[in-house]
Amino acid sequence: ANLDGAESGDIALGWEDGGADACAQESSAGNTTVQSAASGSAVPGEVLRVLSQSPECLGWNAALNMYLLGVDLTVVCRDGFQSGLIKWRRRKEQARVLIAADLVERAKRTLSSSGGS
Repeated sequence: ANLDGAESGDIALGWEDGGADACAQESSAGNTTVQSAASGSAVPGEVLRVLSQSPECLGWNAALNMYLLGVDLTVVCRDGFQSGLIKWRRRKEQARVLIAADLVERAKRTLSSSGGS
């Protein structure tokens, strides 16, 4: 099973019997650098797509995912981020202050939109 069919290029969430063949097909998005896996291969198409990305693209995707993790952690560990923010302001570590302040603000918005306190 996947989000929108094997040919859409969307990320497959898993597969049923015979689904490995569907996941191994080339994505329909026109990515010609990803080669089809051999029939019966256990390598999902998502893995092939990730491996075909440039190092710069992988770096940006990793940075984005780390930022999203930071937003999630800020919701859970709010006090720790706020005490870190105070400490970094005293030390004048501007980059950390900007990132932590943005994460704390996003966490506040997340909590208020979900009805949390």
